[in-house]
Amino acid sequence: KSGKTVEVSVNEGSPLSDTVLGGVLVAAFNDRISVNNTLQARLDLCADGMLPQLRNVLYGQSPNRKFFN
Repeated sequence: KSGKTVEVSVNEGSPLSDTVLGGVLVAAFNDRISVNNTLQARLDLCADGMLPQLRNVLYGQSPNRKFFN
């Protein structure tokens, strides 16, 4: 969409470790820009987003909290 020519290559000499369940690591500009789209990275994002909900389930509503958005 940008109209620029893009060259894509796969680094088969450096595969993902065996502990990674799937996904890709995309890097550009000599690794200055990278995107980690592995299953573990996505699960970590979900876990961080759900921490407030998990805290309420485990410990109940905090009486000191005034806003719940």
